[in-house]
Amino acid sequence: MTDRAEYIAGLREIADWLEQHPDADLPSTDRLLLPLSTNPAVEEFAATLGLTAEIDEEGNAAVDLKFGPIAFHAYGYADFTEHVKEHHERQARNWADKNGMVIQPREGEPDEAREHRVVAYRNSSQPGVLLCREHGDGWAWLTPLTADDLPDGGTCTFGDPADPDDVCGNDVLINDTKSGGAR
Repeated sequence: MTDRAEYIAGLREIADWLEQHPDADLPSTDRLLLPLSTNPAVEEFAATLGLTAEIDEEGNAAVDLKFGPIAFHAYGYADFTEHVKEHHERQARNWADKNGMVIQPREGEPDEAREHRVVAYRNSSQPGVLLCREHGDGWAWLTPLTADDLPDGGTCTFGDPADPDDVCGNDVLINDTKSGGAR
């Protein structure tokens, strides 16, 4: 039996089992997913069925072939490569966040990646403490900040506040721009 034939036989077995067990709960989903990756593949699939693919606000295509309350849901993306890239980045950032880490772009990254770059760190138990990357990198309890978190900028307070000559004082936004993020 082929994989396709086995899949179809499995669907029939599920239907038979549900029919034989009327008190059994139904599955939590009413959709069978068919990933076609690209919009043209979804549009072609829809056309062969006499249906029209719908385009969502992000430009991605989908079509549902209905079987009673169950939908055979075919979907694709306007730019599958970009979708996969963004998905992997979200996964990596979520993993890093859960593990107390921050993912930072490499030197020479495109300008649009700069929005995610850490430019400074704040100690939540001492709100007046702001550390540049040189003095804050590696301290797990510090909160990483991006340029968006510091609309008015800020200067590094590392050092002895009683001795102004012994305080770093680097403007975290200017130093980030000059150094490309690494110091």
